[in-house]
Amino acid sequence: MQNVIRFAVFFIGVAACGFGGWHLYQESLVSVESEPKTKKEQKISVEATPVRRETIEQRIQLVGSLEPVTAVDIRARVSGYLTHLSPTSREIGDAVQASEIVVELDSASAQEVVSRARATQQVAEAQLAAQQARSRQALREVNRLVQLSESGVSTSQQQEQAESAHEVAEAEVELMQAQLNQATADLERSNVALKELKISSPISGFIAERNVEIGDLAKPE
Repeated sequence: MQNVIRFAVFFIGVAACGFGGWHLYQESLVSVESEPKTKKEQKISVEATPVRRETIEQRIQLVGSLEPVTAVDIRARVSGYLTHLSPTSREIGDAVQASEIVVELDSASAQEVVSRARATQQVAEAQLAAQQARSRQALREVNRLVQLSESGVSTSQQQEQAESAHEVAEAEVELMQAQLNQATADLERSNVALKELKISSPISGFIAERNVEIGDLAKPE
């Protein structure tokens, strides 16, 4: 009998606890449903832009080495101190056009040689002109004596002397002409030597290597 009573009390207690828990569960549901849920507003940034057509480029970066199709070494043909590097040939990778001057050597002595050669040419021209005038004068003298000989005024000896003087004058003209030709050739050679102090690139391309600096002595190899 006591056991029955104890079981009834335990059941009632369990039932009471269960009823109380169920009551709390129902109240929590009501409170959750009654409270409105507030959502945090999220602002979305939108940027409008007009439609336009563009080219899509696909680029790939690769690591490797380049081999030139043609490579030339630019060297001096005459000796001289380097005084100037063109702005486009100062750094490796700079582009250079064909016939572009990339290096200049000291030209002070070469310009002096050109000046002397030009002066020598001018002297030779003046000497030739003077000798040509003397030759023409000698020829006129020969013609005058020929006319006088027809009148019996001049002698054959005088004519022979005049003709000899004219021949000498003509020989002097040829000598002066040869000297002028020599002076002209010297002037041309000195101008060529002066131009060779300005070294240009024979082809278009890019600087791959530079082994000189301003002030270095360039020597032909």
